[in-house]
Amino acid sequence: MTRRALWLLPALLIVAGCHRPVETRVEHAITDLLPRYLGQAKSYTARVEGRPDALYRGHLRAVHIVGEKVALLPDLTVEQLNVDIKDVSVNRGTNALDSVGETRFTARITEDALKRYIPRRRLHIKDLQVALGADGRVTVTATPALLGFSTVPVSLRGTVTPTENGASVLFTPDRASLNTGIGTVGTGLPSIVADHIASRLNPVADFSTAPLPIRAESVQIERGAVTIAGTIPPGALQQAVADAQTRSR
Repeated sequence: MTRRALWLLPALLIVAGCHRPVETRVEHAITDLLPRYLGQAKSYTARVEGRPDALYRGHLRAVHIVGEKVALLPDLTVEQLNVDIKDVSVNRGTNALDSVGETRFTARITEDALKRYIPRRRLHIKDLQVALGADGRVTVTATPALLGFSTVPVSLRGTVTPTENGASVLFTPDRASLNTGIGTVGTGLPSIVADHIASRLNPVADFSTAPLPIRAESVQIERGAVTIAGTIPPGALQQAVADAQTRSR
């Protein structure tokens, strides 16, 4: 998945605007292109807002995109991806994306998708499991090795938060317990063990390989799913389109 197809977006918006109904043609053009720069998906839908005459001139007040089961990251399927883009302006003469306003997204990822994603990242931690709780916390269970030998299963509870630059999200444990085989015992687990497990788990999701430079701002956890919300920085989409156009020449 690359950004090379992004340069087609302005042209499709303009061509679509030459027919009636304008809104429907623009929406179909967008949904046809989305798999090429957001990732393959079960389905995409798009809704545009703006006056028909403005759409014909290349001006969209807002674009709302919904993707179902989107392969946004390698080995990680997003159950539902929502993208809202405001104030899109396309230069009809050059097919360039002149400007884009605020762009926000939410990505809902299921617990099952995380369980498939984590082992594929070669974490080399035995019996690693992740559970998302209704209390907004994450439980990580694993059997860490000490001097090459497996120990007893350890459970860590904590939170998931974005990094400062929003390029990834991290798990931070704040409570630990041991499974002794006859019950679970709360313990002041040495921080080196908890840090070792967390370092193998983190980042929980790394957006540096996403087709667009998305930045996470918040993480909301519910039972069985996590929703990550954030932005595409101002000018980033415009720059990605310009770069793709340059490479295509």
